[in-house]
Amino acid sequence: RGLSLKGAHVLVLGVAYKPDIDDYRESPAFTIMELLEQAGAVVDYHDPYIPKLKKTRKYAFCKTSKPLTPEGLRRVHCAIIVTDHSNVDYDLVLREVPVVVDTRNVLHNSTQESIIKA
Repeated sequence: RGLSLKGAHVLVLGVAYKPDIDDYRESPAFTIMELLEQAGAVVDYHDPYIPKLKKTRKYAFCKTSKPLTPEGLRRVHCAIIVTDHSNVDYDLVLREVPVVVDTRNVLHNSTQESIIKA
């Protein structure tokens, strides 16, 4: 979409290993977050089941889950759906975030051009 990752604000939606649980062991979200940060992105996350990330053997993310508010989402350049929790307001995300990468096919019924299926 013509935007560099360097300095871009990226919101990872879901860091749990599976939908609707609070277990983040072996979650692919950590690898994604690490790669984004290495590319210079500013990375935050939202997960209703995991309010705070603690250090693991491999990763040392000291982050807290960001609330999904219209104001907060307007500061995000891209959101990436990594874990498809059933209680996330994806309609709000679509309205407020210019680019949404859907890795879980959550938005399969949407025809918005802002969605990138991955």
